[in-house]
Amino acid sequence: MGKSCLQLINKLIPQISLSTSLSAQERDDLGSKLFMIVNGLVLQLYEKTDEEDGSYTLFPLFGVEYRLTVIECLTQLIQADRTENWRREAGRHTAISLDPLEYAIKTLRDRDYRVRRKAVQAIRVILQHPDGKPSENLRQKQEKVFDKIYKNIHSILNINSNASDLERSDEEQTCTATLLSLFQTIIMHSTVCRRKAVCALFLCLDESNQHISSSLIRKVLEGAVSQTPYNSVVELCESSLGYVAKEWIALNFKLTQFPIDLFNESDLQNFYKKNMQVFASLAIGSDAVWAELVQLSDLTEQEIISGQLPSILLNILPQLANSADNYRQSKTLFEKCTNILAAGGVQMLGLLKDKLAEILAALYSAVWDSPKEYPSEPEPCPPHYSSSEVSATNTYLLKMFHKKGVTGTSLLAILSAIPSSVSRLHFKVAHWLASGRHVHDIRQRSNAYLRFVAAVLPELGSTLQDHQLLLVETIISVNLNTLSRLTNQLQTTSSPDHNPAIVSIICSHIKACHALVDHMVSLNYEVLSSVVPRLTYSLIPLSNSSETDISNAAHKLLSSIWTGHADKFEGLLEVMEPLPVSTMRQHIPHYSWSASLDKLIQMYTEASHDLSHDRTLLLKAVNRQLVAMDSESLKLLASGPLLSQFVSILILSVKHCSANERSESLKCLGRLGSSFVTNSLSASHLQPSLVDQKLSNLTREYGDEADQRDFIILSHVIHYLLHDREEVMSVCDDLLAKLFCSKAGESVMQSLLRVGGRTQHLVVSYQVGAKFKVPPAQSTDSLLLLDNWTSYQTSTYKEWVVLVTHHATSTCKTDILRLMAPLCAVKEQFCELLLPFLIHDILLKGDNSLRVKLSSIFTSVLTDAVSAKDETSVCQSVVVMMLKIFQFLRTKQNNLYYTERVKVHTAWHNNFWLNVNYSLLAKTALFVKDYAMAALYAELRIYQSREATSPPLPPFNAQSVMIEVYGALDDIDILCGWGVSKLEDTKSRLTHYSQENNWSRELRVKELMLSGDVDNPLSVGLEALQSCDLPHLLDSFLRNIQTVDSISEETREMRYQQAWSSMQWDKLPTVTRLSPHVGFNECMYMASKSLVTSTSHSTTSLIEHMKKICETSLVDSRRVLNGQHLISTLADLELVQTLENVVAVRGGSDENRGLAVIGWKKLDNCQFALCDSKTGQSSLRTQELKQILRSLAGSGSEGGCETLLKYLVDSTVSLSLKARECNLPSTSEMVLTRFKRLYPDLWCVECDLESGLVYWAFGEKDRAMYVMKRCLDDLQTLSQERKDNSSLCFYSRALRIYGDFLTSTKLEGPDVITDNYLLPAVKMAERSRLANELEEAYHAVAEFADNEYERLRTYMTSSEFESKLSIHRVQQEQMDELKTIESSKYRRNLRSNMEMNEKEINATREAFVTNMQRALLNHIATMKNGSKYDLLSIFRVVAIWFDNEKREDIRKLIKEKLPGDLPSHKFLPLMCQLTARLSDDSSDLQTSLSQLILVAGKEHPHHVLPILFALKCAATDTSSKHVQKEVESRAMVAKNLLKEIGQRNAQLIKEYNVLVESLINLANNKDIKTKLQPSNCKLVSLLALKHTHVLTHSLKPRASCDYSDVPHVYKYDSQCSIASGLSKPKIIKCVGSDGKIYKQLCKGKDDTRQDAVMQQVFSLVNELLHSNQSSSSLTLRTYKVIPLSQRSGLLEWCEGTIPLGAWLGSTDDTYRKGALCRYQPSGTPPQKARQELSVLQDKYVRGSYSRDSFVKAYNDLCRKIPPIFRHYFLERFTEPERWLSARRKYSQSVALTSMIGYVLGIGDRHTNNILIDENSGELIHIDFGVAFEQGKALPKPEIVPFRLTRNLVDGFGPTGVNGAFRRCCEKTLKVLRGSGRIINTILQVLIDDPILEWTLSAEQLERMQTDVRTPLPSGVDSFIHPSLASQSVTLGTQANRSASTAAREETANSNAVADTNKHQQAANALLLVRNKLRGLEQNSYLSVSGQVNYLIQQAVDPANLAVMYIGWQPYL
Repeated sequence: MGKSCLQLINKLIPQISLSTSLSAQERDDLGSKLFMIVNGLVLQLYEKTDEEDGSYTLFPLFGVEYRLTVIECLTQLIQADRTENWRREAGRHTAISLDPLEYAIKTLRDRDYRVRRKAVQAIRVILQHPDGKPSENLRQKQEKVFDKIYKNIHSILNINSNASDLERSDEEQTCTATLLSLFQTIIMHSTVCRRKAVCALFLCLDESNQHISSSLIRKVLEGAVSQTPYNSVVELCESSLGYVAKEWIALNFKLTQFPIDLFNESDLQNFYKKNMQVFASLAIGSDAVWAELVQLSDLTEQEIISGQLPSILLNILPQLANSADNYRQSKTLFEKCTNILAAGGVQMLGLLKDKLAEILAALYSAVWDSPKEYPSEPEPCPPHYSSSEVSATNTYLLKMFHKKGVTGTSLLAILSAIPSSVSRLHFKVAHWLASGRHVHDIRQRSNAYLRFVAAVLPELGSTLQDHQLLLVETIISVNLNTLSRLTNQLQTTSSPDHNPAIVSIICSHIKACHALVDHMVSLNYEVLSSVVPRLTYSLIPLSNSSETDISNAAHKLLSSIWTGHADKFEGLLEVMEPLPVSTMRQHIPHYSWSASLDKLIQMYTEASHDLSHDRTLLLKAVNRQLVAMDSESLKLLASGPLLSQFVSILILSVKHCSANERSESLKCLGRLGSSFVTNSLSASHLQPSLVDQKLSNLTREYGDEADQRDFIILSHVIHYLLHDREEVMSVCDDLLAKLFCSKAGESVMQSLLRVGGRTQHLVVSYQVGAKFKVPPAQSTDSLLLLDNWTSYQTSTYKEWVVLVTHHATSTCKTDILRLMAPLCAVKEQFCELLLPFLIHDILLKGDNSLRVKLSSIFTSVLTDAVSAKDETSVCQSVVVMMLKIFQFLRTKQNNLYYTERVKVHTAWHNNFWLNVNYSLLAKTALFVKDYAMAALYAELRIYQSREATSPPLPPFNAQSVMIEVYGALDDIDILCGWGVSKLEDTKSRLTHYSQENNWSRELRVKELMLSGDVDNPLSVGLEALQSCDLPHLLDSFLRNIQTVDSISEETREMRYQQAWSSMQWDKLPTVTRLSPHVGFNECMYMASKSLVTSTSHSTTSLIEHMKKICETSLVDSRRVLNGQHLISTLADLELVQTLENVVAVRGGSDENRGLAVIGWKKLDNCQFALCDSKTGQSSLRTQELKQILRSLAGSGSEGGCETLLKYLVDSTVSLSLKARECNLPSTSEMVLTRFKRLYPDLWCVECDLESGLVYWAFGEKDRAMYVMKRCLDDLQTLSQERKDNSSLCFYSRALRIYGDFLTSTKLEGPDVITDNYLLPAVKMAERSRLANELEEAYHAVAEFADNEYERLRTYMTSSEFESKLSIHRVQQEQMDELKTIESSKYRRNLRSNMEMNEKEINATREAFVTNMQRALLNHIATMKNGSKYDLLSIFRVVAIWFDNEKREDIRKLIKEKLPGDLPSHKFLPLMCQLTARLSDDSSDLQTSLSQLILVAGKEHPHHVLPILFALKCAATDTSSKHVQKEVESRAMVAKNLLKEIGQRNAQLIKEYNVLVESLINLANNKDIKTKLQPSNCKLVSLLALKHTHVLTHSLKPRASCDYSDVPHVYKYDSQCSIASGLSKPKIIKCVGSDGKIYKQLCKGKDDTRQDAVMQQVFSLVNELLHSNQSSSSLTLRTYKVIPLSQRSGLLEWCEGTIPLGAWLGSTDDTYRKGALCRYQPSGTPPQKARQELSVLQDKYVRGSYSRDSFVKAYNDLCRKIPPIFRHYFLERFTEPERWLSARRKYSQSVALTSMIGYVLGIGDRHTNNILIDENSGELIHIDFGVAFEQGKALPKPEIVPFRLTRNLVDGFGPTGVNGAFRRCCEKTLKVLRGSGRIINTILQVLIDDPILEWTLSAEQLERMQTDVRTPLPSGVDSFIHPSLASQSVTLGTQANRSASTAAREETANSNAVADTNKHQQAANALLLVRNKLRGLEQNSYLSVSGQVNYLIQQAVDPANLAVMYIGWQPYL
């Protein structure tokens, strides 16, 4: 038959087999005929030579092409007839049956290589699964294939003997290639015969075959390994080593000839030692091989058998137990082993017992039952046995032990008596399970592991009872780890035939967990408490699996836990993470999750230390809450430290968390947005995390640093017992077993047992055992070898850190640290934890030479890294680790530093464990972008140079380092302190202009740069245009760049950003395949283009690529929590989130679009205002991306499109508004201009309104008014035509804005503005019925009327108006005199003038009344319609009311409107001032007041009742003869109000009454010392006051009046302590119903009402600061003050604080423990300095000193007490980030308190009235008895504006007052001055309080400074603040607390000040405040900067400080 006919058959075969038009029978008939034809063709090629074996030889008559075609037909036939139906059908019609395999193998002997290759392909087809599914027949077929091939190896390699040498050589090579190709095919396509094929390749390396070498074998294996589950040739060879070794030894091959190079080994000894477990068990049966193995390994026979006994017995014991054929040989081998051990003095039985865990692990790993359901599963490496054989072996082994007297019902029972053996057995089996690669390996190992678990279960209640917790937790953990791995493999597998096996394994492990849970519930269900949560978290995703078997198994286990055993585990739900409600309700019908966002965040933060714990569910719940949460609640949460910690953890943990958790983290950061996140971080308190606090509390319980170190390390080791890698679990188990059996572990054991709970139960499992001797420490030579530290240059970071840690552990002299070496080898993160401890221990126990050498190493490595500028990830990681070591050393007490020279060791000396230059460390930290550390180390270098004991140091340019640091941190405040605003170099100028957003100057400097020689002028020009926010110029510039490939990566990214933001889709090329080089904006361009133009790019893959870029960037910025890099990355994340939303909207329904828009609006509202141009640009980019929706809107229905389009307009206007509010009008202009250019059809009147406001912000008033007037005209027409709410709202807004414009420009009079614009705006707003616009409209009228009211009020009290009234009176008198004259020209003129004057006067009075009433009514209406302006409006309402309380019209208005028109909670901020005006008269004022207070008391009892009870009990602790009538009157009214409130809740009043009385009694009880008892204090007998909230709990008013969740008083602790002070205040503890302990200070004999008022003022000032963007991060620390009576009060204890004086040691009692004694032991003690200053002042008073001499003497005194407060931050905040944050918080708090204290005239600021927050570094001021300049009238006046002594300045750092302090002062004062009217209004109400006293008698003033005996000399008054020099002595009070307390006691009991003077005194105080807020200093008005500069000069002037009262201690 011809070749063409064969080719035709080739085509027919697949067509017939795949035909759908033929029936199966027809296909089989046709196929059988083709089979017979091919059969005949093949037979023609062969000649039968042997009748017996049926072998054939080839005919040489046919050509190669013909033979090739025939073998191709054969291959096609095999492929088509996979079920062999054709072959069977053909067999019925012919006597000759064709065996395709046989013919394919015969064809392998063909002389042509091409034919052989086709034969190999035919065999590959035979090996493959029919229909892709394995079967038992296929298994047999594959084994048959291999057996025949192996049998015919020599025939395949047979060479024609008649061939020439050249032909012979060529044929040898082709034959060899055929054979190797054949084995490669088997390895790739036959799992059954893979190991046999690998073995066959090894056996081809005998001496007889010279053409096959190990290198050739390696190439074959390399070609095959890609088609196997193995990652490398070594892994493939190792998986077959047991099989290969067995055959190698059986064939008596030499061990020396074994191809170890295939295992990447070069040394025989190392190879055989490493694989001794395999070879020892095989070689023991051959004396020759055994002897060779002993010689090669360099070990003795005893050592080999002792070490490898489990593997040796694995070949022997099953043969003995099952009486196998080789029983006698096995017995002989056992005896041989016994004799060898005995010769070495080792008993076999003892060794068996010691190795029992390893023997059992080997037996479990050898179980294999060939599964019929998985016919393709390969046979494992020998030895392996059936489960029955292994069971018999266990029984045999147990009998052996019984015969020798070892008792135990099972092997596990025997094992439980051996220390740690059970867990060791478990972890060995688990480790073996985890090392499986192929699905069949995993199934074999899984079955073995589950058999072990089944064997353990019955023993848990008896012999293994002590190991319950450890076994249960670790078994569950191993099962869950396995489930995780298998689930991932199921999702990613490319072999569908493996899926059933994987599903089966997963189900088996779930069932194993199920069995364990059910078994333990019956034994001890409490053991499961720690595993049920994790089990549930893992099962829930599996219960939703698409695989039915997996889903059912998971559901059954979940049902068993939460339905079958709900009574036992339901309590765990309270502490578990949120679970999917739909899934959980299948098991718990009432399941719900109602945790708030802050609770979720707290749970996430607490779990942050566990990086192996997947917190995906938590983050998903957080994301859901973020979408549902309103903006105000989120901003409230952001004001505390919790959210900032959450954001920090999100950023820092991106590197370590799982893929799912990482995705949720990035989504969360994207949802929050760059502006919100950066503001949250900058406002963070950076307090220790909850985890750090808990760990700190635990470690504090254990003695010294060594015990704490051991506890921390072992806590991690115990935690790793539940690791996701079984290898780590096994190492930890072995490590703990050795540790607790060693001497070093005894003390640690006791420490861990004290922890209790789970840790205690786990430790008990390791408690018994023989002593283990820790290997001794080695020499330090390897550690001090520089090559080891620089090995990172040629290795990975992991290899470097493991290597260095290995040398450090071997060198360390502490046993417990040396034991950690094995764990370091398998856990990189543990190395990072341990290495600092190791270096510290080595230094601590080493000598000075070791310190010098290590210092040299650190210096060398860091210098090389910085100088080489090696920015590779390896180098960066190494440098970060070395800096971490150095930073760790700083936290440890260094008692070795300068031992001979330094007598007292302080935290300062801890900085010098190593002699490494801090300038180098600062530059190194800067190199890795750890800016906080760089700042800290640079300052340490500065301080070091100032030390007297410091050696000479090389020069260091600290200024350049600091400018770079704080430039990266965007801290312009500190930058200015370092002189960036003064330097002339280009870099400093650019930094300054960039921080100040001075774009024009920045552009000009870059222009100057381009005029010179620059490296990359293109880059400079592009940066200039981009940084100056000139995108269109930048776009034009970029368009001129012709090619993309030739430009830099930054420029390329810039081009793509401009392209997608301007929607130019045809300008730039796009890649077809993503690569790591594709940048973020290029991806954004392609994704946006794909959305708009529907191109083929996958947005999903592009989004994932962008997330990966952001993730990498976040890892790079892991140490930068507030810098430019972070802002940019977060902005990119926000863009990604927005893009995902756009994609969702594009593909969703109209309903989904509406929901998406609602979510976007919420998130937009959650964004903080734009803080600078950078966040402004990022928000602009986000808005540009959203505008892509415009091109997508046409794809939906009309409703969905309208929603999207309206959102685009609203969000554009909103962004412009935010930019304007942040003084970024150019950003606003850019937003609007771009929107108008791209979407002119969407431009509307709302955009016009915003455009007019932008012009106004630029100062273009004419253009702004023109635009607004045009809007008015359009809106007037529109409102008449449409009359819809939106048109009316915009019309109202336009009228209001235009009215404001007219007011500002004064182009129209008040009446025109009011009547034509403001009042019509109200009418339009009322018609629109939109609350927001109503509030704005009413507020505009109220503000305008109020301003007019104040103007007219001032005018009516002016001399000008008085003159007009006087003239009018004179004219009237003259007219009366001229009555008799009927007509005269003079009289007529006089009458005309008089009437004109009268008309003007009446008009003024009418305008005054009109505006007063209008202001009052509209302020009330404003508050009625919203809460935005409550702070101002409520104070204005009360101020107008009280100022005009005698006016009938005002009384009538108040009676009509209050309290009915306003919610009562709006009056709560002024409740103290309202109640203070109560009296028992029956005036309208009292009626309105009483009614208002009564309503508030009923609705908000927790805010009102403490105030009323303070009035009721005002005279309780005052002698009756001193009680004033007003006090009694207010008490009576308060009592009546309480009675009326009690009608609603009598129990509430009763509880409050008992509590207040008990607190007053306690406050005045002198006998109580340290314990409260019912006999001396009724407070401790008060239990569960369910209606009384904790008085010092901060409780904000609630509009809902629902206070049901407020913590109430549960009890008071019986323990108390006495604080310092004459009144002996008591420190008590109140336990709240929320479980928290509220520490309180109960004071008696002291009036706390003024302190309460000052705290009220501070709270209001905080609101003002937060409402201003420039000061939004500033907060004045406040605390609760609750007056109980006139002389008693309850104060919130400021937890975690210490008085400044106590830390310094400012008194004799505190000096020895104070910092002054520690850091300046040779300095003058403060009390001695006080005496010296007193002498100096006396001499000055007597005239012994001139002024200059006196100041010089004072300065000399100060030099003896150098400032040391910088050390507070260095010793308290050792972490650089916390140090930096605390220092900044400190500087801000000093600036805040200084400026606010100055404005309010707060004095008495001695060191014990200033507290330091030990967690945040903030200053907190207490005791405000001296306010409103009362300290100016003391015998020694307080003449400084605030306390700014040298120690306070020292805390600011090297910049002193010129850094953050000065800038913060300016910000604060600017806000205060800008809010002057509000502050004056607030103070007007607060100061004019009839309860407060404002003066002291002369006798009291004299008593305040008892040691001041003589007045100051004339001329000293020049030291006094000039603006206050003329103040009356009646405004003064005390300077030191002890004196002021006594004075106020007398004041409270006397009537020294008459009521008639109070109002004038309050007015004087208010006038002082007004003058300060106007900048009036030295009779001239100063700018904000000028005023701050002046005040700082006065505060630090030694001339002023020198004359201060000595008790104030000005020298500190």
